[in-house]
Amino acid sequence: MKKYLIPYLKIMRFKNYVKNVIIFFPIIFSGEITKIELTKFIDLLIVVIAFSLLTSVIYIINDYFDQKDDSLHPIKKKRPLASKKLSNRNVGYLSLLILIVEAVFYINFEVLQQFRLLFFIYFLNNIFYNILLKKISPIIASISISFGFYLRLLIGSVFSNFNLSFTLSSLVFLACFLTSYFKKINDIPISNSNINENTNQIVFLFISMMITGIYLSHFYSFNLLEFETLVIFNLFFFLFCIYRVYNFFIIEGGPNDPLDLVGLNINSLIFLLWFITYFQIRFGLVAM
Repeated sequence: MKKYLIPYLKIMRFKNYVKNVIIFFPIIFSGEITKIELTKFIDLLIVVIAFSLLTSVIYIINDYFDQKDDSLHPIKKKRPLASKKLSNRNVGYLSLLILIVEAVFYINFEVLQQFRLLFFIYFLNNIFYNILLKKISPIIASISISFGFYLRLLIGSVFSNFNLSFTLSSLVFLACFLTSYFKKINDIPISNSNINENTNQIVFLFISMMITGIYLSHFYSFNLLEFETLVIFNLFFFLFCIYRVYNFFIIEGGPNDPLDLVGLNINSLIFLLWFITYFQIRFGLVAM
């Protein structure tokens, strides 16, 4: 039974649900997470679960469109559709089942009603991505993917009634674009790629400078430079992240999964340490 279910669980990409933690960003970085009531937090979890189920349908659609190319990829060839462990009919039934569960969520949880438009836009964006956008160029495809992450941020903003700042929106968008773009570049066989290594490094440097510039301007524009500990600590973390992404995509190169950047290793521990320290300093939970 377990062996039978594994391909269905894999194609739903439960591991990728970690990407939906971005929905929590507005309520976390506004400091409201420390005051949230239990009932509201449960509502937030319901929104995240419903959105995660929708992303599973998107992943199935993506695998359906890409199964021919995936079968030639050194890593993606192990996916259930590409490896023929599941048939198109079976994943069609699975998608229908997930959509039924999604409908049940909408009927029973009123909190989801305000997110219908955002969920639909996310679904539509991914349909266009699979049918057209990813075939145009890695840049256009990465913009579409980054827009999907911005929508996650917007969902969290609507839920928490928190106005998204330019800083948070742009940092999430650019960081997602950076990882998505280089993942797609590394997925292109060298013989078929017309983008050389120098171009990759220039693009990486340009986007990294934009991210760092936006970060520094955030502290300047909100008069947060007085938080010297916070500025220095965050700058160190930013440089570490930029180095880590550079090493992962440019130095190591080759087909890889961006989720490995935040896997259960020293990098994730450093991120957790940064997050706890940032949160404590920023919102005064410990003395500076």
